[in-house]
Amino acid sequence: MISGKRIFGFKVNEVTNFELNAGIYTSEATAMTYKRCFDLARYVISCGRPAVIDGTFLKVAQRSSARHLSRELGVPFLILDFNAPVHSHHPIPLISRSHSSKIGSRLEKASS
Repeated sequence: MISGKRIFGFKVNEVTNFELNAGIYTSEATAMTYKRCFDLARYVISCGRPAVIDGTFLKVAQRSSARHLSRELGVPFLILDFNAPVHSHHPIPLISRSHSSKIGSRLEKASS
């Protein structure tokens, strides 16, 4: 939800304690976040670079929009679906917040 945080003026590593369906987690905020991600992908691809849109894409409409964008831009479309057991005894390594904020900052500069 890094893009969503930026849209609403939060820092990437800032903790947001909104309830489900409130604040940056409303359906309207989610739609704005996906639109922003699609716009960034369009920009990156128009510059001749590959793009990955990282999101949950839980709704069919979200996946359909991504598929439509790939067809519009003439680029391949692929969904990577990762699953992990709910009660895994092995911790899943995560990218640190500071590392993800560096990645996000580079993307933000590229779209300016």
